[in-house]
Amino acid sequence: MRLVEQHSIAKHDPRYAAIDAAAFAAKNLYNQATYQIRQAYIHEGKYLPYAELFHRLKHLECYQALPRKVSNSILIQIDKTWKAFREGLTEWYAHPEKFRGKPKIPGYKHKEHGRYLLIYDTQAVGLLICWLKRESERSVSGKTRSGNKQSRWARRTTSSLFRCLMPVLLRCCNTRERSWALR
Repeated sequence: MRLVEQHSIAKHDPRYAAIDAAAFAAKNLYNQATYQIRQAYIHEGKYLPYAELFHRLKHLECYQALPRKVSNSILIQIDKTWKAFREGLTEWYAHPEKFRGKPKIPGYKHKEHGRYLLIYDTQAVGLLICWLKRESERSVSGKTRSGNKQSRWARRTTSSLFRCLMPVLLRCCNTRERSWALR
């Protein structure tokens, strides 16, 4: 049994914008990871395992836009999706009568309207609190690790994420996994 707590947040809720921005960042990571796997699958005929996908993406901005645990959980979900596709394809070649059609390759989320699931496990919640504090301190100073000025959007998103998610996270500290769904 897995303990899961799900929060549905309506559009009129003040936390919606912050979580929507995080879900949008999750979509960007999903699309980038899907692109990497599809290119390897189509052009090289091989499947990229999770470890190789992680090493290809860990330096990209889309991976670093979210806390690392959350980004890893997205990559794990993509890995499971592609494994299911490959197993379905193998089964389809062996017994096509079990299927209505050939399994389709996993696609991308919509560029502007797409969102992806955010999963914060117990460790990610603790790391999220630290990450949000660090980002809010950075947004006050306006500096990033490399010393460059942060974009106004990044400062605003980080501080609004910190303000909006802290009450929810502090209330939900004892469940193992959290996911936010936007209505």
